Amino acid sequence: MLAKNNIAPLFQQPLGTMVGIPLLTHQLGYLNILPLYMTLLLVTPLLIMVGLRWPVPVALASVLLWAIAGEFRLNFPNFPNEGGWFFNPFSRQLVFIIGLLSGMAMKVGKRFIPYHPVLFGSAAAIPVFTLIWMKVPPIGKAMNGTMGWFGSMGAPFYLIWFDKTFLTLPRLLHALALFYVLGHLPIMRTIAQSRIAAPFRLMGRQGPAVFAAGTVLSMALQVVKAPMDAHPLWDGLLLGGGMALLVGLARILTKTAEVSRAKTT
Repeated sequence: MLAKNNIAPLFQQPLGTMVGIPLLTHQLGYLNILPLYMTLLLVTPLLIMVGLRWPVPVALASVLLWAIAGEFRLNFPNFPNEGGWFFNPFSRQLVFIIGLLSGMAMKVGKRFIPYHPVLFGSAAAIPVFTLIWMKVPPIGKAMNGTMGWFGSMGAPFYLIWFDKTFLTLPRLLHALALFYVLGHLPIMRTIAQSRIAAPFRLMGRQGPAVFAAGTVLSMALQVVKAPMDAHPLWDGLLLGGGMALLVGLARILTKTAEVSRAKTT
């Protein structure tokens, strides 16, 4: 468990690791999304200022930075371990910026990427094709061989691999296609506003606390789960119990905030 979550260096190189953690250059499992998020938040005010005036140039610059990061393997360094960040900010910023620009457009009643039937159909086809690729062995073997052939012909790795760190093109297209399809389905807004989604809205309003508590729970329950065989009942109890605790935490924090506001008024 220590090795799996990158905690072992804390005992092997305690001084270097204790320096690396606050510098964000040593990242623990389940926590390596936080350095990425913190880094992107630092530039968010500037992105909002520029994005309000020139959203398309900002998006194009984001795509260019993603391509440069992939082409030249740009990444932030780790310390004391070798290598770079698991979630590379130079690559992952593309999803963040597209989401930011989309949210800014929604605030004024617009769509950053408007609906178009051809684009919607193409986006819907991508996750379907991905599912076939992953679940139908002959097609999966043929596609993997095709991607390998492109690689042997000199195609850049960030266009053909499935790397998480550099958010390579297959992963990026899959994510963007899902965002576009779900964002343009009217039923998704209905579901999001329904009573069924109320616990998720509640957790979203208490995002940082829920994330922190969920991280601790995940690491603790991972230790419980590790020696156990897969079983729907036990897995369901672990997941359901963890979710119930997080919803309860969000409810308590929301109620506490409401009581505090009532006292001040």
